[in-house]
Amino acid sequence: MTDTIHRLTDHAHDSGTYQIDYAILGPDGGTVTLDSLVWSLRIRSGEIVNNRNWVVINPPSASGVISLHGADIAYSVGSTRYLTLEATYTDPVLGTLPLTSEYVFSIDNYLGIAEDLVLLESESFPDGVLRGLSGTLLGNSTTTNLPEGTNQYYTDARARAAISDSIVGITYTGSTGVLSLDTGYDIPTMAREAEWDAGITGSITDAVADGATKGVAAFAAADFNSASGVISLD
Repeated sequence: MTDTIHRLTDHAHDSGTYQIDYAILGPDGGTVTLDSLVWSLRIRSGEIVNNRNWVVINPPSASGVISLHGADIAYSVGSTRYLTLEATYTDPVLGTLPLTSEYVFSIDNYLGIAEDLVLLESESFPDGVLRGLSGTLLGNSTTTNLPEGTNQYYTDARARAAISDSIVGITYTGSTGVLSLDTGYDIPTMAREAEWDAGITGSITDAVADGATKGVAAFAAADFNSASGVISLD
């Protein structure tokens, strides 16, 4: 019986497609004609993945390609897969003998980081978010995949909640982010001083202060109550 273990350096992507080029050699390392060939897929604990147990390859070729996809390489099941090929061949002296070859590979999670410590024990990663050579997040991740830290993401609701008002005559609506004038209030929009009265009612109509006349102001007749001496601006 010949046992061969191959540790593959190429990682599978979570629930994607992964192909394994296999080759089964005889005890002397040469080519061999197989009588039968089956393969099984397991996780590290030995449990079968996606019912891939004793899958028959017919005709039993000593080399070929096994394609895994979807649930075969779902990261949620485990971060490592063991694909075992079990074959038999006929030795001219000893008769029927078994041959076994196993392929071990890792599956990357959504960040593109494998968690198989056995396969990655010689690798080191920098602190922070891992980026590929193109500058994008490994695994094409977005903020949808990455949990927030203390530096939170922008949202319209958060921006609107950070604003408040204490101005008389103006109301701020936090749900929409809109500032609006209350009824009875107006904002002058005139650029010339002569037109300010269009925006401000009840203003002083005339005022004089010079060397001859000090502190004399003239109001509209209706603004001065001569009996009480009270000036009121409407």
